[in-house]
Amino acid sequence: MPIGLGAEFADPHFSQPPNGYGVDEEGIVLSPNSPLRPVFSHPWPIRCYRPGDTDTGLQLPVPDGYLLGPQTWTGNRPNLAGGILDSDGRTFHELTYWSRCEPYGPVSVGEGLTRGTLDLYGDGLGTAKDGFGSHGGSMLSGLGGSIRRGELTESEPIRHTLKLTADMGRYGQRVGGANYFRWPALTADSDESMHYGSTGGGFAPILGMGSLLAIPPSTDLQTIHLETAPARKLAWTLQNYGMYVVDNAGEPDGWGMQLLCVEAGVRQEMQQAGVELVTNAGGGYANTAWNRDLNRLFGLLREITNQGPAAVGGGGDPRQPLAPPITD
Repeated sequence: MPIGLGAEFADPHFSQPPNGYGVDEEGIVLSPNSPLRPVFSHPWPIRCYRPGDTDTGLQLPVPDGYLLGPQTWTGNRPNLAGGILDSDGRTFHELTYWSRCEPYGPVSVGEGLTRGTLDLYGDGLGTAKDGFGSHGGSMLSGLGGSIRRGELTESEPIRHTLKLTADMGRYGQRVGGANYFRWPALTADSDESMHYGSTGGGFAPILGMGSLLAIPPSTDLQTIHLETAPARKLAWTLQNYGMYVVDNAGEPDGWGMQLLCVEAGVRQEMQQAGVELVTNAGGGYANTAWNRDLNRLFGLLREITNQGPAAVGGGGDPRQPLAPPITD
């Protein structure tokens, strides 16, 4: 859904993350005609299948040669959200901490984290009852909002909402001692594990899981000095579609970062194009054009305070035409 002209905005006071920007990589497999692979579960942490892991009874189609796991990710301790489209071509299985480490091997998923399913022909929303999405911080979908391979390099605009794994230690709101979340999120991490709003910064944190961020329409994007082409693409999308907060990458839990949610392979694709998406190399942050661009973009982002199920994106006329119906 695009941002609406009725959107109202509040400033989350974003600044340079202590440990820079990065990516939260997501495994997305949409190959319903591929061979079926058994799905096994294992305890934390993320790892490859081992004999003795629990057979979930699921069998899902994955192409020969598709790899995802500790030997392939390149980002920042990823959640490995995402999932696999079933053989019916419409049921997407939401998976968390999932991997596939052998070219013809099984799928491995975090114990109890097969989550729910998403109907591609539905509304994209789940219910708390079925566990739904693979983003553990919000239970939002691992498929929707991910920056896919090719989207930052092709000439066409990115015409969908994005996702952010945010520094909630600095920007996350607490209400009555409990973490705050808003529609469309179904939950938020426990305060004992994620410490929302505990880092401080001289301002009152306002974000929760499910918060929708956007660049207000009053901002003339032509006046922003952005040094990289992908940042210019992001600016347009952030003003027209926005970005949902779906997971936590905050201090004091060891991150202190802002992570864009991207399909596995996007970082390598951008490296080949001459842009490094991870700016925390060497324990600090790199003085790169991409880092400077993200500082500019995050400095312009505001939370939409009046968005909800009756006013998606803030309500009013949408800034962009709605996507056409899915057809066979």
